[in-house]
Amino acid sequence: MTTFFEQLIQNETITGARNRVLGYVQAAKVSVTNWVEGAIVEQMTQAIASAVNAYANSAAAVVRGYVSLDTSTDPGDADPYDAANVDQEPGPGFLSNYGQNTFGTTRGEATFAVGFVRFRNDGSVARSFGPGGLVFTWTEGSPPTPAPTYTNAPDDSIYTNPDGTVTVPALSTLTLPVVADVAGTGSNCDPNSLSLTTVLSGCSATNSTGPIVGSNRESADAYRQRCRLAPNRVSLSGPGGFYKYFAVRNADGTVLQNASGAEVNITRVKVVSDTVTGDVKVYYATDAGAAIAADVTAANDNITQTGVPDTVTFVGAAATEVSIEPSGTFKYLAGFYEDPEDAKQAIVDALVAAAKTWEIGGFDQDSLGAGVIYTLDLEAIASSPAGIYKLELSITDDELQTLLGADDVAVINTTTAEWVVEP
Repeated sequence: MTTFFEQLIQNETITGARNRVLGYVQAAKVSVTNWVEGAIVEQMTQAIASAVNAYANSAAAVVRGYVSLDTSTDPGDADPYDAANVDQEPGPGFLSNYGQNTFGTTRGEATFAVGFVRFRNDGSVARSFGPGGLVFTWTEGSPPTPAPTYTNAPDDSIYTNPDGTVTVPALSTLTLPVVADVAGTGSNCDPNSLSLTTVLSGCSATNSTGPIVGSNRESADAYRQRCRLAPNRVSLSGPGGFYKYFAVRNADGTVLQNASGAEVNITRVKVVSDTVTGDVKVYYATDAGAAIAADVTAANDNITQTGVPDTVTFVGAAATEVSIEPSGTFKYLAGFYEDPEDAKQAIVDALVAAAKTWEIGGFDQDSLGAGVIYTLDLEAIASSPAGIYKLELSITDDELQTLLGADDVAVINTTTAEWVVEP
């Protein structure tokens, strides 16, 4: 039976709205069971039903938007109550306002990839240009199609000529900041990937000093989790959420940076505490595995400087990767995949995506934080893509589960070559 609250947050169909309108009319003892198709009475009934439907769905959206973090969404987010929401232009909406006003936490929006190139003037004449005057294209390695483009970004310390330009003498080089023309990680590229596409005889450029990096919009689930952690930033007693928050964020909610200026890439934090001894051990991991040393240092420094209680002995370290290498056999429905390699890739993608969400230490953890990854769970995940059936993992009797220590993070290592399609 549908509860009153479920009725409030569910969108109404146009059929349901029409039936409600007809019910109201019939309750008023007006005969509406038989009319001429296209007549004014039918047209007005349809118009009123559409208005009722629009109002009901607007009211449901408002209730979902402000009743809880779990039902609130922004335009562009997947919404189980409104399938069309994911196709809207991403931007602030109910969820962003809920998080900002209630938790003082701003949702991270997509950023334009930025970095530096070394501009070389090997010609015989000086070259002058202003911000945005040069175009660079990702041409090396494996660029997407179409390849992203970039321009030289403004910088008052570089473009110092009276007219806002910079002059690069002949046979000279200059480091220039660049920015992608499209936001998100689609413009991220490795060092030595860019080339100068603006035609200047004798001139060239590439990002030899480092990668070009931007970020996607923060996912709705990650933002909700960060909102729930936000109250811990003002706690003076050092709860577990305190360590999880300050491992990745500054007190003002901005993303923590390491010593090189890069954003700290820590997506999973495990806190193991002993209330008797006052020892707190914190382990860090990324979506892909263990956190790098620079990020561990930045997280530890931020936690320590923010204020670890005097009675606590704090130690922070990268999680230890434990490799799980599933393989097996399966069948698939041809209607779902044109090529068997596509079916294999769907299995690999499902396993890798699931592993990103597993907690450090695994499932069913004991009092010390040690847990397991169950083989049955791996089999269920591998079987989850549409069209995959009769999947069996290749295991022996002693591999029914993978034991993890409190500081271990499971990493899935499997490729399409590990999976065999049964005839």
